[in-house]
This record gives sequence, C-alpha cells and structure tokens, in this order.
Amino acid sequence: MKTRKRLLAGLMACALMPVTAFAVDGVTLIDQNRALAGNVTPGDTPGFPVTINRSGSFRLSGNLTVPADTHGIVMGASGVTLDLNGFAIVSGGGANGIGITDLSTPQSQITVHNGQVNQFATSIRLQSSTRVAVEDTILGTQPVGLSIITGSHSRILRNIDGNNGLIQAECPSIIADNITAGFISVFVNDATQQCVRYHNRSLNFGAAVTE
Repeated sequence: MKTRKRLLAGLMACALMPVTAFAVDGVTLIDQNRALAGNVTPGDTPGFPVTINRSGSFRLSGNLTVPADTHGIVMGASGVTLDLNGFAIVSGGGANGIGITDLSTPQSQITVHNGQVNQFATSIRLQSSTRVAVEDTILGTQPVGLSIITGSHSRILRNIDGNNGLIQAECPSIIADNITAGFISVFVNDATQQCVRYHNRSLNFGAAVTE
C-alpha cells in the first residue's frame, strides 16, 4: 500500500510540474512538439521562433520545420550552446526568415554545431554577438543569401554551404576549413586586429579562390 501511495504521489508531482522542454543531464531537448508548445525557456511563446532566454546547453532531438518568412531560433541570452545533434532546422521558404539569429541584440559565448540549417534566406546571423563558435554545420542558404555572419572574437570552422551563401566574421576571428559557392570574407573594424583565414574553399561567384 505504501509503495502504491508513493507512486501516486510521484505521478501527481510530475503532473504539477511546469511545462518545459524535456531535459537530460542538464541539457534541454527541443523538438517540433516542444517548439509548438512554447516555454522552452521562460517567456518563449508557442510556435516559432523558439526563443532561448537563458544560458545553458540545448540539443535538438528532432528536426524543426519552420513556416515561411519566420525565424527558427532566437538567441536571447549569452552563454548558450546549441547542439543540432545531426538534425535540421528547415524553413518553408521566403526572403525574411533566419535560421538562428540574435535579432541584432548583442550576446556573447554562443556555440552552434553539428547539424543542418536549410532553405532560409539567412542561415546563421549572430552579427551583433561576440565570442561565437559555429562549427560542423551543413547549410542550404537560399541563393543568394547570408550563410554565417558573426561578430568579433569568433571561430567559424568546418562548415559547408552548397549555395552562394556569404560566410563572414568581424575581426579578430578565425575562419577555417569552410566551403561555400559564394564568398568567404571578413569585416575589419580595427586595422590592428586582423582575422586568420585558412583552408577555405570559395567559388566566389566564378572566380575560384583557395586559401
């Protein structure tokens, strides 16, 4: 009898817990159902974009399908690691959606890695944020768009865009082992703080460039 009471109490406690994204070992999991339900972090409204309003580790546990002309994930906090976990964030099309964005609000210490972002006009735009790492992503930016663009003190490594997407970081940053049919460039705001670029492959709209 005591065992049954404990079990019932545990089930009731779970039912009374606030609805948040499922977490494992401190990592918050995100899939399509969680995105549509909202409250992935406090203040995140149902549907897209998913807004991450607190620092921590987040991981996709399924593909995300985003309506046309809508952002996928908004980085609304610093200190966020987003593991795409081999899954994809896919747009329904349009010229205005961004796969992952800071909405021009400065953040820092953001990492995005290990998955795909497809069919957005801009794949990953964290231009206002610093100390950003974007690594091991496969992007299908709508031609011609922005593939990856970050602020300074960033690291952009081993990313692939099969379309004419621009990959760019503000200096000082490191851009290495990336492939795009578009441009790979840097934005120099301070001439004393240069970027490091190496082992990139850019078709550069017909003028082949290898670094």
